[in-house]
Amino acid sequence: MNNLELNEIAGIKVDKNNATVEVVTVIKRYRKGSIFDIRRDILNGEFVLSCNYIENERGIKKLIKCYDELVKRNCNVDVYFAGEKEDIQVLRNWAQTSNEISEEGWEELVEKNN
Repeated sequence: MNNLELNEIAGIKVDKNNATVEVVTVIKRYRKGSIFDIRRDILNGEFVLSCNYIENERGIKKLIKCYDELVKRNCNVDVYFAGEKEDIQVLRNWAQTSNEISEEGWEELVEKNN
């Protein structure tokens, strides 16, 4: 992945010690791919779930939900945003801001057409 692409990616990585059936099963609910692929990504320190945060508001929401489920199971999860390791609050803030912009944009469009 080049730096430009990495700057547009939000994702989560799971600690290698948490490559359990329970953790893999949670991740499987949020992404396509086999259980083997998910476990391999965990063990290789790869993103287990990621999206382009600029273009994919739904993807950010999935990341947050998956993160919350994993943390409830005492899983160590790292959050990445724009190529940097961040706190989950950064994703929550981005999702809220993105949602507000979407709502404002829709309201402006409706007002212009009336």
